[in-house]
Amino acid sequence: MNPIKTKKLKIIFGIALVVVVVADFLVHRHHPYFPWDELPGFSAFYGFISGVVIIVIAKIIAPFIGLVKKEDYYE
Repeated sequence: MNPIKTKKLKIIFGIALVVVVVADFLVHRHHPYFPWDELPGFSAFYGFISGVVIIVIAKIIAPFIGLVKKEDYYE
């Protein structure tokens, strides 16, 4: 991928993350189900951490279940 496009995408996604967290400070929750639902930015933080954990686990188990092949597999 083009490094310039990659940098632009990172900036766009970073701005989107900041907008979501700032918007979470402006929303009033009338009846939160759990105590952590009252914390501003918790949903964005939880979603980010969950995504990172899923990627790390997938990279760890992929070789064991046959999803990763060597580079010279077809030769």
